[in-house]
Amino acid sequence: MPSYFDQLPKESFENSTRHYFKSPLTFSSTQPSSADESSTLGIMITQQVTGSIITIDDEECIVFYQAYNSGIADWVVKNQTFDECPNFDKKRMSWIKPNYLWMMYRSEYATAKNQTNILALFITRKSFEEELLKHAVCAMYYPELEGYYKSQKEWKVNCSQMKEKVAQLMNKNDTDTIMTDNVCFARVQWDPYHTPAFGNINGGLTRAIQIGVKGSFLRSMCKSGACKKIEDITKYVHEQHAEYLKTKDLLIPVERYIHINDKDIKGRLAITDL
Repeated sequence: MPSYFDQLPKESFENSTRHYFKSPLTFSSTQPSSADESSTLGIMITQQVTGSIITIDDEECIVFYQAYNSGIADWVVKNQTFDECPNFDKKRMSWIKPNYLWMMYRSEYATAKNQTNILALFITRKSFEEELLKHAVCAMYYPELEGYYKSQKEWKVNCSQMKEKVAQLMNKNDTDTIMTDNVCFARVQWDPYHTPAFGNINGGLTRAIQIGVKGSFLRSMCKSGACKKIEDITKYVHEQHAEYLKTKDLLIPVERYIHINDKDIKGRLAITDL
């Protein structure tokens, strides 16, 4: 039986993905432009969640990527959990990404130190929206947050309070409370959507989301069933990188904008409207 990652629809970056992100429909601008990496005229910053969706056991799942060394990756895939994994630091922040090419950029196509294995984590959309996004704050102050916070100072105070509360719960090893209480345990960061050559789409104004979570939360997600499956996709990464070096194109999972309905989440995480 094919892996869940193998079942994801794939597309040519040059023939499909690039054109999708150049489409006026994907720009948060009143005057859309067909600008590319060398021109940003008429385009405003677009910070929208993008990702690949697949149904597992009748539940919609979003694919997230993270890189580890082979020792951690092999153990996690074999046991389908981060719990009790040797050398996995539950107190360290892991930045999971629903954007395939950002993971390629970060890991240098699975060749960077301690990032030689790329894992695909299939997390339910319900958990993504109701646990991750609902309890997340931005890791830095973006201009788009001005409509949500009264000032940058208010944002800093809010983040400090949440960070302190999470630290207290972590010290108590109370991950269940973290998942159910109104605690911002995740950090959101927006970074340029990369091309296969690590350039930027639309001059860096089209941005992809990263979500930083403590390792203990990844363990909790596996226990609760929020993470339905973990697969090692390193072989595919290397094959497509080799293809790109030969043809200057590669196949990547189809990623499209995922609409977030909750206005509070959109405001707190600087998600722009299209």
